Amino acid sequence: MDITLFSEELFLLLQEFFNDFTYGAAYMEH
Repeated sequence: MDITLFSEELFLLLQEFFNDFTYGAAYMEH
């Protein structure tokens, strides 16, 4: 298993989750 590839996949997942979370928080404020 390539740890670098796994790290990139995990980073993309976290980034996507973070974007959804920040968007949801901003949406709830307005």
